[in-house]
Amino acid sequence: MGRLAGFGRSADGVGVATREGFAEVLLEEHASHRVVLAPGAVDRVVRTNARDVSGGVAVDDATGATRLVGWSIDPEDGAAVLLTETPLLTRADAAADARDGPGPSKSHAVRVVFPRALAPCAALAPPTLRARRLVLVVADVDGALYRVRIDADSALSSSSVRASRRPCLLASLTPSDVIASPRASPALLAPLEGITTMRAVGGDLVAVGGKSGRTAVLFADDLSPACELKPPTLARLWNAVAGTGGMGGEHEIRALCEVPNDAGATLLASLRADCHLQVHELSTPHKPIAVLGAALPAVGIGGVSGGGGEGDEIQGDGANGGERAREAVTMCVGDGYLAATTREDQSSERTATHVYQLRLDAHHASVTYHSPVVDGDGVTSAIAICDGVLWALREEEEEEEEGDEMKKTSRSRSIDAGAGTTRRAPSRTIKAWPLEALNRSHPCDDLADAASHLAQWSAGGGDAAGAASALLGLAGDGGGGGGAGEIADAMSAQLSAHGVSSDVVLREALRLRELPAPPRGMPADRAAAAAIAFAAGGDRAAGADSVDAWARLATSYAAAWKSRRAVNGLVPVAGCALCVSRGGAIGVMRPLDALEATLASAAAAASAPGYGSEKGVRRGGFALPATATPATKAMTIGAYLCALLGSPGCHALDLVASGGVCAGGGGGGDSDARVATEDWLDAATALAGGKATAAATARSRAAMDDVAKAASRERRATQRKLAGSLRKLVRSLGASPADAVSSALDALEWIKVDRSLPPPGETTTTTTWPSVVEARAARQHANARVAACRGLLLFLGACRWGGERVGCDAAAAAAAVATLARCAAAHKTALIARWLVATPCAGAAAAAAAPSPPPPLAFAVLPSGEMQKRIGGGGFFWGRGSAALTAAGASLAADVVCGASGDGGGAGNELKRAVEIGAELYAGGELDALGTLLELSRAPTPGDVSDDAFDAPALLFLQALRASADVASAATDDALDAATRRATRLFFRAASGVGGEREDDELVQHLVKLLRGLMSGFPAAAAVASAPASRLEYYETLMLFFERLGCGEGAMQCAHAALREVDAAPPDDADADSMSGSSPEERRASRAARLWANLLQYALDVGDWRGAYAAVLSVPGADAQTAGIRRLVAAMCEPGDVRQGAEALVSLPFGDDRLPTVVRALEGRAASSPVDATPHPSLMLHALFVSRGRPRDAAGATLRHARRLREAVTVAADAVEGRASPASYRPTTPGRVAGVVAPLAPTTGDPRARLSRALEAHVAALLATINALRLCSPKERSVVERERDRVVVDGVDAKTVRDEDDVTATEDELGRSGDDGAATATATTETETETEPREGTTTTTGFAARRKTPPHPKRRRKTPPPPDATTLGALLREYVLAAARAELLAAGAETQSLGASSSAPRDAEQIPGLVASALCHGLFRTATTLATHWCEGEALTKQVTIIAATLAARAVLAQTRRGGGGGSGGGGALSLGVSSAADATARGAADRVGPADLVGGDAAAAADDVDPAAAWAALRSFLETHDTAARNFALAEAAARATLATSASIRLPQWLAARFTAGRDAPSASSGMARRGANPTALISAYVAHGRAEEAARVAIAELRRHEIAADATTRTKFLSSWFPEPLLRHVADATRDAPALAGLRAELDGLLDSRRKRAEADSKRLASFAS
Repeated sequence: MGRLAGFGRSADGVGVATREGFAEVLLEEHASHRVVLAPGAVDRVVRTNARDVSGGVAVDDATGATRLVGWSIDPEDGAAVLLTETPLLTRADAAADARDGPGPSKSHAVRVVFPRALAPCAALAPPTLRARRLVLVVADVDGALYRVRIDADSALSSSSVRASRRPCLLASLTPSDVIASPRASPALLAPLEGITTMRAVGGDLVAVGGKSGRTAVLFADDLSPACELKPPTLARLWNAVAGTGGMGGEHEIRALCEVPNDAGATLLASLRADCHLQVHELSTPHKPIAVLGAALPAVGIGGVSGGGGEGDEIQGDGANGGERAREAVTMCVGDGYLAATTREDQSSERTATHVYQLRLDAHHASVTYHSPVVDGDGVTSAIAICDGVLWALREEEEEEEEGDEMKKTSRSRSIDAGAGTTRRAPSRTIKAWPLEALNRSHPCDDLADAASHLAQWSAGGGDAAGAASALLGLAGDGGGGGGAGEIADAMSAQLSAHGVSSDVVLREALRLRELPAPPRGMPADRAAAAAIAFAAGGDRAAGADSVDAWARLATSYAAAWKSRRAVNGLVPVAGCALCVSRGGAIGVMRPLDALEATLASAAAAASAPGYGSEKGVRRGGFALPATATPATKAMTIGAYLCALLGSPGCHALDLVASGGVCAGGGGGGDSDARVATEDWLDAATALAGGKATAAATARSRAAMDDVAKAASRERRATQRKLAGSLRKLVRSLGASPADAVSSALDALEWIKVDRSLPPPGETTTTTTWPSVVEARAARQHANARVAACRGLLLFLGACRWGGERVGCDAAAAAAAVATLARCAAAHKTALIARWLVATPCAGAAAAAAAPSPPPPLAFAVLPSGEMQKRIGGGGFFWGRGSAALTAAGASLAADVVCGASGDGGGAGNELKRAVEIGAELYAGGELDALGTLLELSRAPTPGDVSDDAFDAPALLFLQALRASADVASAATDDALDAATRRATRLFFRAASGVGGEREDDELVQHLVKLLRGLMSGFPAAAAVASAPASRLEYYETLMLFFERLGCGEGAMQCAHAALREVDAAPPDDADADSMSGSSPEERRASRAARLWANLLQYALDVGDWRGAYAAVLSVPGADAQTAGIRRLVAAMCEPGDVRQGAEALVSLPFGDDRLPTVVRALEGRAASSPVDATPHPSLMLHALFVSRGRPRDAAGATLRHARRLREAVTVAADAVEGRASPASYRPTTPGRVAGVVAPLAPTTGDPRARLSRALEAHVAALLATINALRLCSPKERSVVERERDRVVVDGVDAKTVRDEDDVTATEDELGRSGDDGAATATATTETETETEPREGTTTTTGFAARRKTPPHPKRRRKTPPPPDATTLGALLREYVLAAARAELLAAGAETQSLGASSSAPRDAEQIPGLVASALCHGLFRTATTLATHWCEGEALTKQVTIIAATLAARAVLAQTRRGGGGGSGGGGALSLGVSSAADATARGAADRVGPADLVGGDAAAAADDVDPAAAWAALRSFLETHDTAARNFALAEAAARATLATSASIRLPQWLAARFTAGRDAPSASSGMARRGANPTALISAYVAHGRAEEAARVAIAELRRHEIAADATTRTKFLSSWFPEPLLRHVADATRDAPALAGLRAELDGLLDSRRKRAEADSKRLASFAS
């Protein structure tokens, strides 16, 4: 097939190998090797001066799978041989991969280390039917042989294959498999005089060539001798006669080759240095037969033949021939030909290669000169014949400047030319000549050439990088551009685009640049992007800095690739392809197909010297045939312009054209609005024509004026030269530029290939190349199309840019501009294809392939039928030859572009295929890849104002799907809101392609079906034909989609949009599920009702309460609205909800017709909710009623909640006491609700803590009820409890407990914290302040049931509450009791003393004990409040008396501990004596409660932190409030007695003593010691009881003197007789006699008593005289 056969609409030339060019495909990079030590060896590195060599064999297992086992010896590690294994998949393996997922990679590498350095040769014997093993034979520099045995029986047997799909041959290699040669082998090898080469023959034998011209044949299994091959007799005689004449070492064996033949004989060909060829048959190893022995014919000699006898020799060369001597270098045999490389001069390293035809008959052979190999300059180190092609490995000298790369790259074996000079490093390239066309070499693109594209970033002193920056809009006037991170990602993608991505090489390049190494396991592209961003200064650095950083890294990467991945040998695989052995990797050579070959020839012609000159144009261009078509010439012009632009500029142009980075702006396709960019095609054309970059301009400005002018003149000359060249080339096209480009685009259109027919020369087999290798071949195919389309774009851009200057008139320029859109679309399609086959998957396909490397994206977007064929279908695989690899790669690229229908590659179908690919990517979870595809597809076309790809509805829909992925992954609420807004905005824009005024977009309809299929779990349902979706169904689908994502906000917006479309929907579409008898209006109403119901649910999910209420009001039907209100209330009452539903309930505008429904719903939720629910429905109902101005109903709601909390307190108390299980109370949520109610702790926690929380919740509920009632009028301060809510308190129904008629009783601030420091309340409540005992009051059990008494004349009588109501007074009592229990529990009281359990007595009976417990814990205010609210009459007097005594004892103890003595609180009483408290208590009255019984140890301990003044002030305040005359000053007496009993040295305070002596008639004191409002007798008794004789005497003296001087006798006789306790006073007088120090007081007291007696007698007589 000709070079241009691929151009046309026929598919015959697509993917068909032409042998017009070749390309290398990377098979695999080897993993890190393991080390195996030979006997006596140590793990070390030995460097030698020998050349590196490699080889290998192909091994087939029982299923037909082929693996390549290779070996290599590197002079950098001369004492070791590296064994590698590269397995190839079979059809059975592929089917297993499809069923079970791909297994782990079985590639293996083993480094076998020997004691001494090795000779640069080895032989690998493949397994045979007799011996299922591989044997590697090596020799060291001392001539010792070693064999490495690789057992292949277990790995190659069918049973093993069934057990393990891909067993590894090298996995079982151990040191015991490395065996040294027997001792007899040196005697056998001694005649060789040194080993020069080695070759495996027939699988059982190993031939070893020596310097003496002899060859030793050994058995591979044990290296035992089989035979020795000697030179012919005449040759030995001639050598003896010639002596040492000729070239040195001319007899040594330079090459050994096995000769393939149809007869199945084992033939060995050997070539000596003097070009003498021998062929021996070794079918019987012990009896070798010489088949041929002759010198290779010289150029022009017809041929030689030989056979039979050993003594016959035909000289066709050498001294007898009369020609100068030749030195053989190497040889190869294959396909009936023999190729030999010779050197004419020993002093010269340049070689020449000749091909001979080798004919073999029965015991006879002949060799005939065939042809020289043209273009063979350089040094050929290895040659091979494989698949009808002659391959040569050439070493060409390249000059490289002294640099860090050369210094630091240890693998580059260079010649040091001296310090400060350049040094030459050999560069190995691969050359190829088909055997039928040896007159010229064919293009051969290997991986080193791909790496050379990266090295071009440093060309021109930075101008290449500057051109790329200028084209990307990162420098000059363009400004803007992408950020550093975006540019870094775009630059690093070149590694995959060129097929040279390698983690090992990248680490070496980073080491050269002294950059940090990436983490292990990170892909090379991502690691390179991170390194670029780091070198540029971070992600926020300028984009131009990223380009500069990449330019430096790319240069180092290219040098590291050529060093790490240098070619070290060619490994021909019979019937397959030529494998290229590289350092750490292995590749395979494949032929180019017709299209690739044509593009390669055009590129070669464009790069030929003189292209574009007048002479070149007349000849039609260098390397182009005279019959070249205008299309070929147009592509050649494009390749010429690409070469002028340079590889960096071309890559930048691809980036801008794909939308990945926009010139002068930010990101391209991922933005919501079109980016107005500069026409990048004009910029690229100008740069190719020599426009100065920003870097060059800066250098010119910094230089001298003459230099700047010279540079400017040079640029102008370059532009003129380019314009002149383009004029000549345009004239030579033979057609207009537009027509030529259109013809080229016709040839470049993608055509789907029928894979059921094998390509020429291939047969259908069950063996195929690995899918990753096919993808790499497809990348090369797509890359060739990208280069061709790019060149055509530049050609059209040059025509538009130059116009008449380049030979295009106005019409031609206009036609060229009109063709731009098609060319840009073809370029974009090729970019998409290259990106898909070069980028690995990251979604479901990658997860299924783990731990193997992920497959490329191309396999994720293939149609399902094609994928099944590739994985395991019959009649699809074309064999394992290199032509099959070419066909498979081209077919894969075409399948990706064309799709299932096959029309995706045609003009105008790019958008359709892009949408199909995007749908497959989304279905496979490749979200990042979907974003990249959208950038590629939505990139604007230069000069095409009608390009609507950016706003295409299908692409907008795909972009919305990509944005919706951010909704699912949003980490914060702000990110979620932003992603939702963006996704919904894009979906609404894409709705223009569905329904409406314009025609439905089929692509959008396809995406909607696909989305439905994905949500239903059947993605294949998208392919089923169905009616197009209306806009109503479109929005409903999106509504369900956002619902699946958990995005209620997006679902709400889509539901609103769907509601707007209900009325506009067709009648048949209004309700697809409705019954067939309903009218269209009914169907629309039913559809709207369902949408409103969905909208209500979405609003509830997101907490949009007002929107939810609006949805409730919009639902048709009263019953539906009632149900909606109940759903709304239930959502607001959701336990643990943080969406503030409780607060929103208060503000919702419920009408009077809907408020009862809300109340009933809340009441029902409150009855069924746990008491610790957060928020609690009862409290929500309370807040609702308060906001509506109904405090009485609010009080009823919280009272019912308080009743349930009372039961919870009982259960918790029983749990603490161990009387009952707390199973009946199971709290659900921790935390608080606005500080009002604290739920109980979990049942698994501390029972005491649960009880504390239950009490706090109960107190809070009662307090809320009280506060609500206080907002009511006095007539409404009661709550009527329903029957089910009543609670029995003290055996009496709570509804019968009412407070007194006087609701205006004084208020006691219960909220103030007392001396105990307990928790405070937040409101004031009403309490009863006890004054005087009321007449007609009777006491009942628990509460006082008072008889009606006449009201005070100034008091308004209140109307009593209803008989079944709970009054404010009853609630106050409950609140006080609950609060007291809570404070006691917090103070550490025993749970049993609280009386909260079910076995506790009635509440009224617990009050004394609770008061005593409160006093013991220092809770005086709590005790006081509890006593005053629950006790009356004598019971209350008793409790307050105890409290007063305790307060007094506390004050005395506080003063005693502070060191106070002699007085208290400013006391003024005098002390006549001191006695102990114990003696005073012993002499006290028996019916009094001693202070020690009240205070105990706790009161004394509590007094440590009490201020004495504050304690006395608290006592005084308490006595002034509660010590009334009605109680006969019992509180003051108790306080005095407690004070005196507590301390013998403390005197009573003056204010306390004055309460006994001062009364209402104190100034007259005519009544003696029985005056009203005073009780000095009690004070004297207290003093006497506690041994305070002096204080008692002084009080008695004072009282007697007051009475004596009160009035004259006349006045005294007008009143009743005064009273004095004569016995008590006499007792005081007697007490003073015991103390001598009180003699004066005793005398005075006696005198006053006698005086009073005498005055009383005198007054009596006078009174008697008046009566008489």
